[in-house]
Amino acid sequence: MRILSRERGGALLIVAFFLIAAITALLVVARGLSSGDLTSLEREPGVVTMLLLGTDRNYARSGAVAERYARTDTVILACLNTSQQKAYLFSIPRDTIVEIPGHGSGLVNAAHVYGGPALAVETVENLLQVNIPYWMVVDFEGFQKLIDALGGVEINVEKDLRYYDRAGDFSVDLKAGKQVLDGEEALQYARFRNDALGDIGRVRRQQKLLAAIAQKAMSIQSINRWPALYRVTDQTVQTNFTKLEMVKIGSYLKKVGIEKIETRTLPGNFSGSHWRVDDRAAQELVDAAVTP
Repeated sequence: MRILSRERGGALLIVAFFLIAAITALLVVARGLSSGDLTSLEREPGVVTMLLLGTDRNYARSGAVAERYARTDTVILACLNTSQQKAYLFSIPRDTIVEIPGHGSGLVNAAHVYGGPALAVETVENLLQVNIPYWMVVDFEGFQKLIDALGGVEINVEKDLRYYDRAGDFSVDLKAGKQVLDGEEALQYARFRNDALGDIGRVRRQQKLLAAIAQKAMSIQSINRWPALYRVTDQTVQTNFTKLEMVKIGSYLKKVGIEKIETRTLPGNFSGSHWRVDDRAAQELVDAAVTP
């Protein structure tokens, strides 16, 4: 796991985050190494907040990567409320209109391009008026490796999904029905947004995938895969958490349980093809999540 200093500031698909946390928890809780106490991580009493970013890459016609920092295909604000013994996950659609410090109005997925995780964090802090001391980043290649190491994940694909994206150089071709998706197929499922709901539909599929992955990762049937899964996370994840802090996060989530992990999309409305957050409703949700 590549640990970067907090002074450098700052991407992670939400499903990868929970997979990583579940693996870490299962590897250490059985040995009595952590009770899931997050007191040392709290910057505000009773709550730990972090930004989870999943990155995409666009390519120039020459085949070279077009940007130094990749665009964030997924942006998640995670609030672990230790007083309530719950976890809240707020998905921010990538096409959400925001104010990016130093760059004016733009889409939230561009903040990482302009200034890496540090600017992505600052942008979301300003949007939701919340302090976010931690962040985690994974790219799509790392996501695929994690799913393959888990042995795939069973999903009931709700309809045929087909799409080709020239800029991102990826295609989606999935048949409807219950099936076990490998890493590449799970990534296709998580990225598809070429329907009437656009990015909102994609967020819902990511949340569905999250539940399936977390359930399998925490099952006793996956015990033989834990060492390989941990090696993959060590190679692919960027974060400003230390390894011990990740152990605590994983242990907390294991203790809390999936049933107390609440996933929501920030409320709002379409403005053309973009998403405009309902500031008042979004603030009420976040305030409830960070209130002890």
